[in-house]
Amino acid sequence: ITATKFLIEKEYHKAVPLLKKAYKARGYRHVPSAFELGLCYYKGKGVETNKYKAFKWFFKSGEADFPEAQYYLY
Repeated sequence: ITATKFLIEKEYHKAVPLLKKAYKARGYRHVPSAFELGLCYYKGKGVETNKYKAFKWFFKSGEADFPEAQYYLY
């Protein structure tokens, strides 16, 4: 089961742990997972809204030149 499946089905509470696991499994470099985690924290989907954590995840993906994340950083 992938996090993408849960994101599509809007089961964010199930997607968040899988996104974190995917990010760590790729040597802390899975940029799409970091971006999706940022969105979850920014919008409060599957987790409590937390702009600080959202910024942290957006920053990690923005550093890797992920354009969508850079949008949220400005």
